[in-house]
Amino acid sequence: MKNTPSIPPNQGRNRRLLTKALGIVIACGAVAVYYWGPFSEGESSVSARNHRIIRLSHDHLYDLSFPTKEKGWVVGDYGTILATQDGGKWWSRQETGTHALLRGVDFVDEKRGWAVGVRGTVLHTEDGGQSWAKQEMDARHLLSLDPDVYLRDVHFLDPSRGLIIARTGSIFFTEDGGSHWQEQALEGKDARLNRVRFFSPQVGWMVGEFGSLFVTQDGGRSWKPRESGTKVTLMDIVFLNPQLGYVVGLSGTLLRTQDGGETWEAISIGRKENFFGLSAGDGSGRVWVLGNRFFQWFDGQNQEKLRWHEVMLPKEINLLEAWFYAGQADANGGVWVTGREGVLLHGANGKESWMSVLSWERNVRPAKEGS
Repeated sequence: MKNTPSIPPNQGRNRRLLTKALGIVIACGAVAVYYWGPFSEGESSVSARNHRIIRLSHDHLYDLSFPTKEKGWVVGDYGTILATQDGGKWWSRQETGTHALLRGVDFVDEKRGWAVGVRGTVLHTEDGGQSWAKQEMDARHLLSLDPDVYLRDVHFLDPSRGLIIARTGSIFFTEDGGSHWQEQALEGKDARLNRVRFFSPQVGWMVGEFGSLFVTQDGGRSWKPRESGTKVTLMDIVFLNPQLGYVVGLSGTLLRTQDGGETWEAISIGRKENFFGLSAGDGSGRVWVLGNRFFQWFDGQNQEKLRWHEVMLPKEINLLEAWFYAGQADANGGVWVTGREGVLLHGANGKESWMSVLSWERNVRPAKEGS
């Protein structure tokens, strides 16, 4: 069973137009590939030996990590990693040595970070991304379950202890910064996993397929299942405090707990959009919900009645065509959001209006040769 939402219907015509364009490009001696789906199942680009890769669209951006107010990283298609040192005014491509889709990224400080993606790709940097090196993880046995060996997310508690989750439901744990990875077994049931988040050094949660919820209370060394009350695929989770938390999933699914995750209740919101991401933690109580053609927030501390609030998107963003994947709140009340076709937004200090902080033609520098 795949978690991949369907391709918007208007893309069939685009694909036919693309086929004609590819004929022209290939005739010129190059191979060009355009990535359509929001969750690719393989490499995001294909090239023949000694041939040049031509991009026909901006890269989709799937995840982000801002360890400080000014310094942040985003990852996406084609092995893309972009970094900013000035709060998003300028971005630089970083050389990764791979064309694999990168799905998750996490930095513990402004120097040390990890990125993961398809084909079992694990990248690590010790110098803020000036150089990225592959870390070896024995995931060959996953090939029979998932030919793409799709690593979905990564989270590090400190420079030594970290976890990677795979689409197969496998968990890999390290206590030496990724030099060695040990696979863990899940208790209770098997499920494809989508997101891992920690809300204290000891307490963390994972969400996945078939309404799967797992909790750890020992820093990720062991995991136990929790009943969610739904069979819908769950995509993300946040806690506003140790007792109050929310989960989102496909088909407009929104769950809430008020007892630290012991029990979960479904909140009927009358929406059918697929929700991919959540963001909270700036102290305002706002919970941002991201999805396909959906980007709104509600007051997570007001448990009497849930009321949605729309945001004013930049004029170049058409909500009816937008897909938003991941968000991260910052300490100043702002929120960073990534999405399809290179969308990267920032809302500052709780304002209702948002601005694009990424212009591929204006403020993205190419990767340095040999970096």
